[in-house]
Amino acid sequence: MKKPEWLFVGGLILVGAYFIYKYATRKSEFNPWELVPKNTIAVYETERPLEAWQTLIESEQWLALSQIEALTKMNNQVQLLDSLAGGSGTLSKVLKGRPSLISMHVTSKHSVGFVYYIPMHRAGKAKAQKIIDQLILNKDIAVSRRTYQDLVIQELRGKSINLDFIYHEKYMVLSATGFLMEDIVRNIVNGFETNYISYYEEMFGDPSLRSDEGNLYLNGTQWAPFMRTFLENQPTDYINFTKSMFFDASLSANDLLLSGFLYPESQGTVVSTFYGQEPVEMKVLRMIPNNTSALLHIGVSDMHKWYSKWAQLFNKSIARQANALINPAEIMSFTTSEIALTTLESIDLEAPKKLLFVKLQDQAGIRNQINRIVEAHAATVEDSVFVEQFADYQIGVIELAEFPESLLGQHFHGFPATYYMFYQDYLVLASTDMVIKEWLNSIENESTWGKTVQVNQFMEDNLGEANLTQVMNTNRSWNYILNQLNGEWSAWWKQNRNVIKQFGLVGMQVSNLDNRYYANINLNFQPGKIKTGSGQLHDEMLVHFNTKIQIKPKVVRNHNTGLFEILIQDSLNHLSLLNGRGKVLWKDSIPGPILTEIFQIDYYKNSKLQYLFATADALYLVDRNGNSLSGYPVQLSAFTTRDLQV
Repeated sequence: MKKPEWLFVGGLILVGAYFIYKYATRKSEFNPWELVPKNTIAVYETERPLEAWQTLIESEQWLALSQIEALTKMNNQVQLLDSLAGGSGTLSKVLKGRPSLISMHVTSKHSVGFVYYIPMHRAGKAKAQKIIDQLILNKDIAVSRRTYQDLVIQELRGKSINLDFIYHEKYMVLSATGFLMEDIVRNIVNGFETNYISYYEEMFGDPSLRSDEGNLYLNGTQWAPFMRTFLENQPTDYINFTKSMFFDASLSANDLLLSGFLYPESQGTVVSTFYGQEPVEMKVLRMIPNNTSALLHIGVSDMHKWYSKWAQLFNKSIARQANALINPAEIMSFTTSEIALTTLESIDLEAPKKLLFVKLQDQAGIRNQINRIVEAHAATVEDSVFVEQFADYQIGVIELAEFPESLLGQHFHGFPATYYMFYQDYLVLASTDMVIKEWLNSIENESTWGKTVQVNQFMEDNLGEANLTQVMNTNRSWNYILNQLNGEWSAWWKQNRNVIKQFGLVGMQVSNLDNRYYANINLNFQPGKIKTGSGQLHDEMLVHFNTKIQIKPKVVRNHNTGLFEILIQDSLNHLSLLNGRGKVLWKDSIPGPILTEIFQIDYYKNSKLQYLFATADALYLVDRNGNSLSGYPVQLSAFTTRDLQV
């Protein structure tokens, strides 16, 4: 080889050796995820935290969200910190380029706390110290230090601030909850043996976007403790939805969209039951009534395989409702592809009205199964089989408690008796016969989700086909949600109702794509739907009652004048008739609450209307002056009234 060639090769060897040495000896970049404890509920990650915050406050949603006091205070604090750092976006420049994290943790029975992980590269630490010095100087704040497991935790205390923080590597970690900082310290001292990233490493293998509003990582195994912080009644027999979740967050004019992946265990989670299943189109959408407050839809390509896993997962609640007359696996063998449970807007918050749609592959087979169950039960109790003709359909009833739960488990609770009918290729199950009749009227009037532009647009923005879909109409489910929350959270929701209700539809979908579970969550923003401020609410009439109203006011018609009037029963069982101006025309006492619909009927066929209704043990027929017709009330001592139809 010629001399110049030797020199060239020798130069390459020296340069290569230099870079190998630099790579081998350089200190690896510290990963802030090492600091996050294993039991964290959720972590938000962004490389541009202030830009993401600015995107939010410049959005249409901020007009609504700014009414929430906590968010307004947070915005003021961000502006203050930027000002103390020197202004002109100085704080943004300090934080930009490396990931900032915010983790959420359960801190008590009814509360959660947050930990902030702030990058301090270049002059960041000096800037942070400058902010602290300014706070101490201008805000009457004291700083102190305490040692925990050989690490120094600094504390800021004052009227408007209560923060603990530490420096580690090139990060500042701070929290308003002292014992959360101690969790961080223990994690550091123990060499990061039990941190978030090592236990949920599956979430960190998928690419994430850097130009959106950040990434959200959720710990499915901590979801039950999190729910207990805001629910009045603690969930029992809770089954994990999935082990972990990762989402990219993006904000548009009408939506906050989270899209990403779910990572279930191989078994033992709800999502794992969809292994090997192809996503299915939601054809039942055309049958979902507009008064639906919440929808749970399951779509699978192999119902038998899916059901065997689902039944095993929910075997405890299925076993609780077991009945010798019911063979769940045999009944479900006649079904295919779709199951949809709708919870309807309801006055009775403890027992909301429900509809269940099950798509059939063998209608004759499941009809025979149900007939066998109904006839065997009727023979056992020595009663006849109930069948009612309504319009062109036949409605039957399965008198066994919680029939759907005995097939599908705890999520399908709420059917004290199950009224049923067959509609096209679906079995329709309802919690009362009134529910099934109201649904048939919705179908006839085309008052369904499939005919509603807003819902169709919302669904088009989500997945066209899915294995699991959950949708909530915030406005229609408002009272039901409030009834589930504990006192503290219920008060917060009421305080911010005008904001929350503007996020009218909330949906989540999960689809198995080659046994990877793609998911999205969509919060649909509907500005201007809820008006606030003085002058927006106008009273047509105002009537004061000394006792709580017990039933939904019933609008009736005066047969003499043709004008509308209102029937109301209060908690003392007084039944009152009000005219259109709110004047009480008469009040009468009834020995029990009205349990049924109030019907206006022409009993004597003379164009004069009376009011028909029932309590638990009597049937009443009252004229428009409050007087009972001859022969009424009829005492029903042989049984307890469940419903009344005319």
